[in-house]
Amino acid sequence: MAPWKAGHSVTRERIDDLIGDIRPDKLRAEVEALLGPRSRIHAPDRLAEVERHLSENLRSLGLDVRQIPFSLKDVEGNKDLGSPEMGDWSKVVYQQLDGRNIVAEKKGRGGGLIVVGAHFDTTQESPGADDNSSSLVALLEVARLVASIDLEPSVLFVAFDMEEIGFHGSRAFVREQLEGRQPTVSIIFESLAYTSSEKGSQKVPPGFGLLYPGEYKKIKRRKYMGDWAGVVYRDSSKNMALTYARFLDQIKADETTVLMRDPSDFPVIGGALRWLVPFARDFGRSDHVAFWERDLPAIMITDTANFRNPHYHRRTDTPDTLDYNHLRDVIAATVLTIEDLFEAV
Repeated sequence: MAPWKAGHSVTRERIDDLIGDIRPDKLRAEVEALLGPRSRIHAPDRLAEVERHLSENLRSLGLDVRQIPFSLKDVEGNKDLGSPEMGDWSKVVYQQLDGRNIVAEKKGRGGGLIVVGAHFDTTQESPGADDNSSSLVALLEVARLVASIDLEPSVLFVAFDMEEIGFHGSRAFVREQLEGRQPTVSIIFESLAYTSSEKGSQKVPPGFGLLYPGEYKKIKRRKYMGDWAGVVYRDSSKNMALTYARFLDQIKADETTVLMRDPSDFPVIGGALRWLVPFARDFGRSDHVAFWERDLPAIMITDTANFRNPHYHRRTDTPDTLDYNHLRDVIAATVLTIEDLFEAV
């Protein structure tokens, strides 16, 4: 595979064509079709229905689709809880966990591998429109748009099980289901589509401005409106993160995308920051962490979840709260990034 490029601008015509092919009304209909609660533990029937829906949609694109089981014994995880007010979020030990990941492959014309992933479980009682149906819809749309593109690397589109109780699906995927293949990069979607134009709607934790002064200025300049996408990365996936942000900013015609390098990945002081800066631990709250644990490059794209969305993990996480134009833009930027970095022909 050719080395990563620095990333390029794209013509407005290409952007308009791509945006025109992603219909916000269709995105909303897909979110509604995926609503939970859905969980292997507390809502297995609904989870099975969503599994079938995802598999059928991916298979209809001509992709090779597999449901790959995993089984865990005496494994620590988060409590299977509902909304934040229902109780604490301490760890428990599960004597037995049996789950399945959905893996759909688009074969490339050469070497290399891209992973695009999102989890498909929810917390108890939450419909999970933003967390994480919005990401599943993005996964399906990116798969649809990329399925017809001739790329050198293969692409795996993966729906992960059991994220809410401890990233067990993604950890099983990285540990057992990659079958010895090394991803060039992985793109993880997590809570993508909640935005707010209200001033002060975006929470910024103490110390954020010290670690990310340039990104903090962007947020402050917009009077803390929660209307942007965040990209979390490590140095191993820096080019992917920068290219993605460049394309999303070009689509939106505004430099609003916020780039956040994992504090524990900072040279020299990274290990100390994880313990000295409380919010640093929030960078390891989704399936990208399973890749980081194995030193595999990955980025997470997010609307920042509970730092913005008042419906996070609640019954009110419903389709009417989401911004489908923003979701469309996130999807388009992902497709353009894959095309640019991996030399579509």
